[in-house]
Amino acid sequence: MRLPETSWRPDFSKKTFKIISVVLLITVLCSLWLMWRQMKQSQAVNCGIVEAMEKVNRAHGDETGSHIHRVSAYCTLLAREIGLPDKAVQDIDRFASLHDVGKIAVPEPILRKQGPLTEEEFSEVKLHTLKGWRIIQG
Repeated sequence: MRLPETSWRPDFSKKTFKIISVVLLITVLCSLWLMWRQMKQSQAVNCGIVEAMEKVNRAHGDETGSHIHRVSAYCTLLAREIGLPDKAVQDIDRFASLHDVGKIAVPEPILRKQGPLTEEEFSEVKLHTLKGWRIIQG
């Protein structure tokens, strides 16, 4: 004995389908809006972190602060000149100042030393790139 086949789809009217479609559309739009808002908040946090790291770098001296801004400006100009997309240029402008963030882990006496560095001191300074990468990686 065979049971009668039943449709797997419920029997909805067109009006019910329209209501369901509108509810789904509103749900998708709300989800997209929430994701966009979260992304904007993340960007604001990133900018705050970059600014804080710049301030820490500037605390090492006026020359360091001037240097990171000059390098950032040069990188931005070069990025525009070679025709990178606007988003890439904006990211370079925002984050290029972090290129020397690892110097916050270099001992102050070495950074402020007048005259040539010893071989050991220079080795310590060269480690700022690795230390900076570790800082940014978290």
